[in-house]
Amino acid sequence: MSENQDFVTIVLAGNERPMASDANRDLVINRGLQSSLTKLKPNYIPQELELAPWFDHKNNEVEYLMALLTNNSLAPGLISTKCSILGGQGLGLFREYKEGNKIIREPVLFSEVPEIEDFYEYNELPQWTHECFYFRECVGNFFSEMIFSKNKQKVTQIENLLPEFVRAYIPSDGMGRVHKYRVSGAWSALQETNNGVDLTAWDKSIFYNSNRKLIKNNAPKKVLFHGKFRMPNHPFYSVPNWYGARKWLELNNEVPYWHLANLANLFGVRVQILISRANLERMKQGTNPATAKPYTEKEIKQRVAKELTDYLTNPANAGKALVNGYTKDHQGKPVPEFVINPVNIDQKDEAYVKLNPLMNGAVTSSMGVDASLAGMIMDGKLSSGSEKRNAWNIEVMKAANIRNLVLKPLRFIHQYNGWDKTIKWGFKDATLDTTDNEPSGMKTGEDQANNDNQL
Repeated sequence: MSENQDFVTIVLAGNERPMASDANRDLVINRGLQSSLTKLKPNYIPQELELAPWFDHKNNEVEYLMALLTNNSLAPGLISTKCSILGGQGLGLFREYKEGNKIIREPVLFSEVPEIEDFYEYNELPQWTHECFYFRECVGNFFSEMIFSKNKQKVTQIENLLPEFVRAYIPSDGMGRVHKYRVSGAWSALQETNNGVDLTAWDKSIFYNSNRKLIKNNAPKKVLFHGKFRMPNHPFYSVPNWYGARKWLELNNEVPYWHLANLANLFGVRVQILISRANLERMKQGTNPATAKPYTEKEIKQRVAKELTDYLTNPANAGKALVNGYTKDHQGKPVPEFVINPVNIDQKDEAYVKLNPLMNGAVTSSMGVDASLAGMIMDGKLSSGSEKRNAWNIEVMKAANIRNLVLKPLRFIHQYNGWDKTIKWGFKDATLDTTDNEPSGMKTGEDQANNDNQL
């Protein structure tokens, strides 16, 4: 606030949402992770470091990754679409044999194999497979707990644990395979807990001898299968495919808050208010009800600032007039009680608008699925039917590696439980075709039982 001979000046500036501190996540060179705008509490980190923290100095990597995804307008739809493609039309059984130069895949109904059907239904395998895909796409890892029967002859249950509850024990040599995991829901309590449970890591050496023959007498009560693709420099936990775009997600997530803050403040109203000295002296003669004393100059400035801020930033007052009285100076010229001058501020909105396609492009590209399949409008237009059809079929062809990772524990259980060796597990696919070739536009797995890409 400043004063001159005739007027007292008040400047009103619309509030803006402050940017989150850049010091919330530490710079960790040996993991390639950088500081973040996303505010998160750290989790408990064991002092002796017998457990590998998930993100070295905060142990909160899962919370960070999920905060980026759930606050983004593009990522959830893309990941959901990708998981739908990976899951196809669901798990299926088939027999595979060769007939001449052809590989024949013959579908098998679950009802034909009651023991497998019971396991499928009891463990809700459709939900289990979806979680495996979803957790892996979101945070790069999934953890499946397998429970054995009392006599160790069968695997009776399989279920996924939430990734944020799991931490790996560091191997004694510091670089070998993980042999044990700690599961606890209290990492965020910032203190050591005795409520955690240790689970043996699934490993071939537990269940197979040197001749690759299955052995059952070494089986523990439970094992934990860690679903991940091994990565250099990430010995304990993997990262999702979109990890390199995390800064773009942070930037993309901040922009809506900036616009909302400006909208709530009438796009950052900033005005300069001049109060005539005569009007100020007149107002000082009034009594402040809060103090029962005459208004001070400071109180008058605060009152005027508040009243005009409320008036100018209320959308209901748009188009209304502001009545202003006046007096005359010694020359007979009118002197208004208030003079309101706008203060023009360049809000750089154009820069955000121009950056938007780059942000959207970086996010969608990193997810590894064509945005057109999620029904997203990119570059101001929808994709054609042929573009979507080709994109869908390409995504189905890319699914093999991730599907094999998810099927790995099921194939182990199949062998361990002694089920029919001629039966295999897979995913039933549907490929999109033109209506000239297929009236419905879709060929299902049953229609393509002999197609090499099916199951």
